[in-house]
Amino acid sequence: MAAAILAFAHHVHHAHDAWAQGGALVTEDATPIRSAAPNEPAAAADSEPIEVVARTAMEPRAATKTLIDRESGRASAGAEGDATRALANAPGVARSSFGGGELVVWGASPEDTQVFVDGVPVPALYHLGGRRGIVATDAIESVELIPGAYGARWGRGTGGVVQVRTRRGEPRETGAALAVDTIDAGAVTWGALGDSGTVITSLRMSLLDRFADLVDDSSREVFAIPQYVDGSATLAFSTGEGETAQISFLGAQDELTRGRDDADPSVRRVETTRAGFVRVAARWEARRDDGTTTTIAPWVGFDEKQTSAQLATTSFGQAQRATRYGMRVEHGATLVEGRGPIEKLGLVGGLDVEGRRDDFSRLGSLALPRREGDPFAFGDAPGGDVAEEETGLDSIGVGAYLIAILRIRRVEIEMGLRLDHDVVAGDAVREPAPRTTAIGYAVYEPSVEPRVAVRVDLGAGTSVFAAGGLYHQAPNPSDRSPVFGTPILELARAVAASGGLRARPSPLWGFEIVGFGRYVDGLAVRSDEAFPRAGKALVPTGEARAFGTQIAASASTSFGLRIAASYTVSRSVRRRAPDESDRPFDGDQPHVATMLGDQTIGPLRLGLRFRVASGAPRTPVESAYFDDFADRYRPVYGRLGTERLPAFVQLDARAEVNVSKEPQGSFYLDVQNVTNHKNVEEIAYSSDYRERDDILGLPIFPVVGTRWIW
Repeated sequence: MAAAILAFAHHVHHAHDAWAQGGALVTEDATPIRSAAPNEPAAAADSEPIEVVARTAMEPRAATKTLIDRESGRASAGAEGDATRALANAPGVARSSFGGGELVVWGASPEDTQVFVDGVPVPALYHLGGRRGIVATDAIESVELIPGAYGARWGRGTGGVVQVRTRRGEPRETGAALAVDTIDAGAVTWGALGDSGTVITSLRMSLLDRFADLVDDSSREVFAIPQYVDGSATLAFSTGEGETAQISFLGAQDELTRGRDDADPSVRRVETTRAGFVRVAARWEARRDDGTTTTIAPWVGFDEKQTSAQLATTSFGQAQRATRYGMRVEHGATLVEGRGPIEKLGLVGGLDVEGRRDDFSRLGSLALPRREGDPFAFGDAPGGDVAEEETGLDSIGVGAYLIAILRIRRVEIEMGLRLDHDVVAGDAVREPAPRTTAIGYAVYEPSVEPRVAVRVDLGAGTSVFAAGGLYHQAPNPSDRSPVFGTPILELARAVAASGGLRARPSPLWGFEIVGFGRYVDGLAVRSDEAFPRAGKALVPTGEARAFGTQIAASASTSFGLRIAASYTVSRSVRRRAPDESDRPFDGDQPHVATMLGDQTIGPLRLGLRFRVASGAPRTPVESAYFDDFADRYRPVYGRLGTERLPAFVQLDARAEVNVSKEPQGSFYLDVQNVTNHKNVEEIAYSSDYRERDDILGLPIFPVVGTRWIW
C-alpha cells in the first residue's frame, strides 16, 4: 500500500493561509513562511520572451490554527520575550498555572497534544517550570498550533499539534543575536557556508534560579525555580535546482526542585525532577515546476526523565530512558489545474514511521505519580505501600496516509485516510517471581482513521469551514508497567470535529467563530479494585468529552495601534467507566478570555495583556481521620471536582525601546501581574485538615532584559 501511495502522491509544505494570531494581532496570513513559488528562468538577451507556466503545489490546510511569527511572539506582553509562550494567548488554550507549563488545548490532556520541531517529535514544548520554550526565540521562524480536527498527515494523538519551525539563514548573510534578561541568557549565530549553504547555532542557559528569593517559602512548595540549558545547530544547503538539504541538532537539559526540606521527616516534602533530550535529524526536499514536491526526513534521538521525592516518610523514585527514531517520506503532486470548473486537484501521500525503546525503573507508592482525576490535598503524603520494578518495552508504528484535495470554484474539499500499524513488545507481562525469568508479550494494534475538511468561500473576505475525523493514541509507555500499570492496554479512540466562520471584510479588522467537540474512549484509568491483580493496576475504560466555542477578533489602526481579543467557553469532562457520572477534567476551564494591545511610538513599543480564566477544579476535603500506622491524619474527600479555585485575573505589560540601529539594540521591561492581584493557585491544609489556606500565585514580577543583533 505504501508503494502505491508513493507512486501517485507527492509531498507538500504546510499551508499558511488560515486564520492566525501573531502576538497582539489576529491576521489572515496568505504568505508561506518558506516560499513555494517555482523558479522562473530569465529571458535570454536578444530573444523573444518565453512564457513559462508552472503549476503550484497543492497544500493541505488546517481548518483552524494559530500562527505566531518570531517577532510578534517575542514582543507580546506576558510572553517575557519567548515566542512559544505567546501560544497562551491563542483561542482554545487554557491557562496553565505558574510553574506548570501544561498546554491544555480544546479540553485535551497535555500529553494528547504532540509537539514537533521542524517535523521531528520532541517530548515537550517548554522547559520544566514552563517559563521558556525549548528553542531560543531568535532561532525560531514561527510557532503554529492546530488545536484539533486536523488532517491525515498527523497521527498517534487525540489532541492538538504544535509545530515549531526554526529559522533559515540566507546565503551570504552573517549575523548574531544576544539576549539577556532575568530569566536566561542566550546567543544565536547565523552565517553563510559556501555559495548556497547556511549554518545557524544557538546556546542558552537559565538565570532565574539566581532570583529564587523572590518567591516566598510557602509558595516554593508549588512554584519551582528551574535550571536549564539548551542548544541547537542547523546546516542547510542546496543540492540542485529546486532541491535543499539540512542536518540539524537540538538538545536540552533541565533540573527542577520544589518543596521544603525539614528536620522533621513528617513535614518534609522535596521533589526533584531532571529531564533532557537530544534530536539529530536530516531532511531532503525537492520542489519542481510541475507542482510536485518530495521530502525525506529521518531522525534519531534520546529522552531521559528522572524524578525523586521524599514526601513525609514516603520515598519515591522513577526513571525513564527512551531511544527514539523515525522517518517521514512524503510525495505530492498537482494533477489538474485550471481545467473547467476544477481549479485544482492534488494528491499528497506518505509514510510516517516512529519507533522507540523505553527502559523504566521505579520504586515507591502505587499512588505515585498522581494521575489525572486522583483526589489530591496539598500536604497529604501517599500511603506506605511500596513496590519496585525495572522493565522495558519496544514499540514501532508505521502510518501510511493519502490526502486528496479538490478545489471547485469557491469550494475546497480535503479528504484523507490514515492507516496506522503499531507493534508493542514488552519485557514482562507481569512481575516475575524471585529467581524466575520474566515472560514477555507482543501486541499488534492497527487503526483506520478517515479525515475530511470542507471550506467554502462566500466572498467579501468571508468563508465557512468544517472538519472532522477519527483519531487514535497509544497509552504512555510507563502505563504498560507490569507493576504500576497494565502491560496490555488498548489504543484510546477519539472522534473530533470543528466548524465555523471566518471573516476579514477589511485589511484592518476581522473575526473568527469556531465550534468544536471531542469524544474519547479507551483511556487508561486506575482500577477501582482495592487490591488490583498483578499487571492490572490500570483499565482502559475511561472516557472524555470536550465541547465549546471560541471567538477571536483583531483590529489595527493607521496610527500603529493593534488590538486582539479571544474568548473561549467550553466544558471538558471525564468519567472512569461508561456507567459512572461525569466529573470535570483536572484542566477544565469553562471560561477563558484574553485581550491584547500593541502600540509603536517611534523607537518605543508598548504592549498589554489582560486575562481572565475560570479556576481549576478541586476535590473538597470533608473530614479527616487519624492513621495510627502512618502517625498522621488522612483526608476524607467529597465528590470529585465539585470545588473550584477562584477565577484568575491578571494584567501584564511590556515596554521595549530601541536604542541603536547599528548594531540593533533594545532594552525591555516585561511585568507579570502589574496590579499585584492575589490569584489563588492551590489550597493548603493544616495537619489535621481542619483549617485551610490559599497558596497565592506569582506576585508582581518584572523581567528586565536587553537584546542586540549584529
